[in-house]
Amino acid sequence: MRLLKKSFPFVVGLVSYFAVKAIFFDTATEKEVDPIQLEQALLQTEQGELFQVVKSEFPVEFQAFIQELATLASQKHANKRQTLLAVQTKGMEFTAGLRRENAHYLRQAPAKLLRALQAGKLELALTTQDDPELCTRYAYYGPAGLTESELNTERQGILAETSVLFFKSVVAGRNYPVQRAPATQADYAAFLNEWGEQPDVTSGMYEALMQNDATSDEFCASMTSFQRFVTSAKGQSAERVLADLSAKSDSN
Repeated sequence: MRLLKKSFPFVVGLVSYFAVKAIFFDTATEKEVDPIQLEQALLQTEQGELFQVVKSEFPVEFQAFIQELATLASQKHANKRQTLLAVQTKGMEFTAGLRRENAHYLRQAPAKLLRALQAGKLELALTTQDDPELCTRYAYYGPAGLTESELNTERQGILAETSVLFFKSVVAGRNYPVQRAPATQADYAAFLNEWGEQPDVTSGMYEALMQNDATSDEFCASMTSFQRFVTSAKGQSAERVLADLSAKSDSN
């Protein structure tokens, strides 16, 4: 069982790609990318808020990333496309590591932020409902399952907003931890039982979720229903499960 997969690394990899493309290949005449220029370009993109949060709350990691990105972009590759792909990969690697190292703080983040974070994931899932194959693919692989053409402006916006909220939640859990006991098997059993009793949940949907069976015709409906339930479940027991699931979904 899992929540819909993480989005942050994919977004930052993509933004890094376009930022470097703009300042290095489209406008710059120098052969080397200036780290200061690169940082300013990232902060001025539509996802600037995301980078500002990382810069403010993870300054050492952010500056190391900027230096590595600038060095990578300045290196000689077979062609411009290869350079840009290398930059995108570096962005994804950096943020994937940052996410894994800090996702555990979500266990102590405020429930209000965690519900908002999962609501963002639900919002993205709802954009795929008209295409069962796309919905299933997204539910199973996360944003990495979307093609470039499928990652339209609306979905990019949702991913960016969710990414900002992810790190704000992490920072809240790190700096102002909520005292919360770990989720127990009893908590999970009660949570799943309550979801299974929702009027839209069929036995096939329940089985698809428990088996993580993407071959099921009900997998899309199952994951979407469960994600919706996660955003609305109340009570201390449900809150413990919410915190545990939130941390686990972004820790691997």
